[in-house]
Amino acid sequence: MKLAILLKRLVLLFVVLASANQARTIDLSPHDEQAWNPVFAAHLLERAGFDGTAQKIAQFTRLGLVGSVDRLVYFEGVKSPG
Repeated sequence: MKLAILLKRLVLLFVVLASANQARTIDLSPHDEQAWNPVFAAHLLERAGFDGTAQKIAQFTRLGLVGSVDRLVYFEGVKSPG
C-alpha cells in the first residue's frame, strides 16, 4: 500500500515538474517595434538592472526598441564598434 502511494506521488511530481519546465519556455521571436510602449521600456530597464524612473521610462519609450537597446549597449563614454 505504501509503495502505491509513493509511486502516485512520484508520478504527480513528474507531471508537475514537466508542466513547470514547459511553462518556462522562452519566446525568442523579435519584438515588434510598433508595439513598443512604456510597459516594455520599463521591463527592459528592469531586466537590464537599471532603475526605471518615470523619466527614464519616458526617455526609453521615445527612443523606441532599437534606440533603447543601443543606449544600453553603447552607453555614453563608450564608442560603438565600427
